[in-house]
Amino acid sequence: MIPVEFCLCVKHMAEMGGGWWGLYRTWDEPAEGDRPVAIFTERSAALLAAAVWQAYARTPLVRLDPTPTPEGFFRLWPAAREATEPLGWLPVFDPNLSLALGLAAAQVRDPEALAMLLEAAGAEAIEQVNRIIRRRVGERLVMEMECEGGTPGKEHLDMKT
Repeated sequence: MIPVEFCLCVKHMAEMGGGWWGLYRTWDEPAEGDRPVAIFTERSAALLAAAVWQAYARTPLVRLDPTPTPEGFFRLWPAAREATEPLGWLPVFDPNLSLALGLAAAQVRDPEALAMLLEAAGAEAIEQVNRIIRRRVGERLVMEMECEGGTPGKEHLDMKT
């Protein structure tokens, strides 16, 4: 594994011609001869790699206990601390699922990585995510306001500000 202790960004590699995209440290400049950490033929693949690379290089956020419970479940624990209760119970021992959960958890904690994932997904996906979030946040605000005896105004539901 290549260690990554710095932020990565995606830059077009014009000197190679065509649609080549490189992953660079944020301070690197392809025009000045800096070499990329990795090269991709599609920008979306480069964005995905940049988004997950740092999470993958970090200490895992979860660990899967290889010993099943008497009921046959495998416990998923937080990796960084001692816990008295597991985060969850899985019906199969699947280290890949544990890794994927850890990567997803790291993604949602890093706004830049989350933005790269959405950018890689494209405009249509971003539009649909916006609709879903507006509905969910709007519903939650309505419920909270009803509990408090008020009504939310339009300004509470508009995420464009």
